[in-house]
Amino acid sequence: MQVTERSQRVRMSCYAQGARPMRYQWTRSEVRLDLSRPRLQLSNGSLIIEKVLPEDDGKYQCSVTNSVGTVYSEPAHLYVRVRKISPHFSTRPSSMEVPAGSNVNLTCVAVGAPMPRVQWFDSKGTDLGSNEPGKQQIGRFVLMLTDVTSDDNYTCQAQNSLGTIHWMVSVTVQKMPEPPSDL
Repeated sequence: MQVTERSQRVRMSCYAQGARPMRYQWTRSEVRLDLSRPRLQLSNGSLIIEKVLPEDDGKYQCSVTNSVGTVYSEPAHLYVRVRKISPHFSTRPSSMEVPAGSNVNLTCVAVGAPMPRVQWFDSKGTDLGSNEPGKQQIGRFVLMLTDVTSDDNYTCQAQNSLGTIHWMVSVTVQKMPEPPSDL
């Protein structure tokens, strides 16, 4: 058995002795591999898989044929491990105080495996996402606030199949100074 992670390079060796010329072939789960595919190549009988994908997982077997006959290797299982990581923030905005009428960008970046969906909500729980239904912000979402005139709290949420996390920031509008009074 050979264990690898997604996107790695794998080499499965096959060598036979006998009269030349010899022709090497590989099967995965008893189906002949198409070695013309760009990620697959044969090098001195060894099978090389570039940028392994989960669908490459399976039972591999090499066969070697010459003018006298064919010999088969023992099957070897390739197990492709896919990392699963709960979401966590790599960039979180800080709370801020801004002049009335300002424009503000709040950037929230989250990572994980699979990559998390990132959303922004206001203090009422309104999703401040894209105007296009079904469009998801994966990994990064910059919330652009224009003409800010009132205080509000904003929550960034990042979610993947392993969990959900939140980060809240406050945007406070600076108070205008009071004019002189009571002369």
